[in-house]
Amino acid sequence: MNLAALSLVLGLGAGGLALAGSDSLPAATSWTDGPCVGGVGVTVVVQGDQTSQVRCAPGAFDSALDATQAAGFVTEFRPGFPGMVCVIDGLPNPCNGAPATAYWSYWQVKDGDWAYASVGAGADPAPVDTVFAWAYGSGQAPVAAPPVPAKATKAGSPSPMPATCLDESTSLCAGGTPWVTLGVVAICVVLVGVAILVVLRRQR
Repeated sequence: MNLAALSLVLGLGAGGLALAGSDSLPAATSWTDGPCVGGVGVTVVVQGDQTSQVRCAPGAFDSALDATQAAGFVTEFRPGFPGMVCVIDGLPNPCNGAPATAYWSYWQVKDGDWAYASVGAGADPAPVDTVFAWAYGSGQAPVAAPPVPAKATKAGSPSPMPATCLDESTSLCAGGTPWVTLGVVAICVVLVGVAILVVLRRQR
């Protein structure tokens, strides 16, 4: 058993105590694929052998373990070590005891990059806009850089102008689409003129 892995993923404190006595927890259903929009929830990255998944768990959580479950990932813990993650979504199958060469390491974001966590996931609070990751292997950081929560668009905010309208002073963009209006007026004038000509010819 790798002591570093044990110290980093073993739940200590309130988050870990909530897991005591349970070998696994069911997955939640309110998560969405992809990173969270800013101010919405917690972004959870899970990198396995061949795949990497990013999900958003809405809200804030007492611990990263809670957020992992809320993001829909099914975890199993090493028998006899409540809170120590051994399996995530069936990897490995069965639990291999978390040796130093193949275990789930827990990663936080510091200065825009992944940092090997210095606290257990069960004792690490996960407020809104938190981003963290689980990586399966011998302790390497996730391959992809930490996702950055996108900024939310405020309701009622104007849509960005197209590239041709970046200069609002141009006649094409200022106040809408005047060229279209002028075209309609011109057509109407022509039609009225044609109608007048037809009437005059009939009178002759």
